[in-house]
Amino acid sequence: MAKDIIKYGIILGIVCAVAGVGLATVYAQTKVVIDIRKEADFQNMLSQVVPGADSFDKVEADGKQYYVGLADQKTVGYAVQVSTGGYGGAIEIMIGTDPSLKVNKIVIMSQRETPGLGSKIQSPEFTSLFTGKTPQDPIAVGQDIEVITGATISSRAVAGGVKKALSDLEAALGGASKSVDLSSVPDGTYVGTGQGFNAKISVSVEMKAGRIEKVSVTQHSESEGVSDPAIEGVPRAIVEKQAIFVDEVSGATWSSRGIMEAVQDALKEFIKD
Repeated sequence: MAKDIIKYGIILGIVCAVAGVGLATVYAQTKVVIDIRKEADFQNMLSQVVPGADSFDKVEADGKQYYVGLADQKTVGYAVQVSTGGYGGAIEIMIGTDPSLKVNKIVIMSQRETPGLGSKIQSPEFTSLFTGKTPQDPIAVGQDIEVITGATISSRAVAGGVKKALSDLEAALGGASKSVDLSSVPDGTYVGTGQGFNAKISVSVEMKAGRIEKVSVTQHSESEGVSDPAIEGVPRAIVEKQAIFVDEVSGATWSSRGIMEAVQDALKEFIKD
């Protein structure tokens, strides 16, 4: 009896081993096909947002990446992918621009928003609102982007994601919107506004001896409790790092961006060209 148990155990082990090898082989072969299809789909999406490009060069700068669309080795546009938090989870967006960073087209690559409401962010009626936008435009719901009825959070998420992607792309390409020579700023208090999650955020920036002495959020309509870490932490980080753009506070992304945008607005006359 014991011998039979051992024999059957050995047989079962051999069967499992053979099956495992077979599954591993099938997976390896299938994965190659899946990866090829994914890459083909990705390249097709790049071609959609940067029409006229016959090839794309992937570029990485400051931990971020973007794609340069080329035609006969000349730049015809750029593409950048961004992930932003929506109502139902992450929203993945592909944005394509012309060489001047004017938006050609955006494509919602994936989303988990509410069917019939937030899912309308994929509709041409909504995505077409971003065509022609530049890093200098507000790209904000209630200003130059119309909200989808019943899907305010989803609409704001896409607008905020596109705005951030364009700003990051502009900076990576040597744009000047994030560079301020603090030593050239005279002593005094400067005021500015930026777009938060709910509405505009106002700040005052106190400058002394070429340094940011203090940043105060003077007015906001952000959600109490949710935005508090950003309202307190972002101004402090700006002073500590002597930089306008610092790390966003997790869970309060839009409030964080609004404060930094407001500080930039306050010091905009000192932005380097």
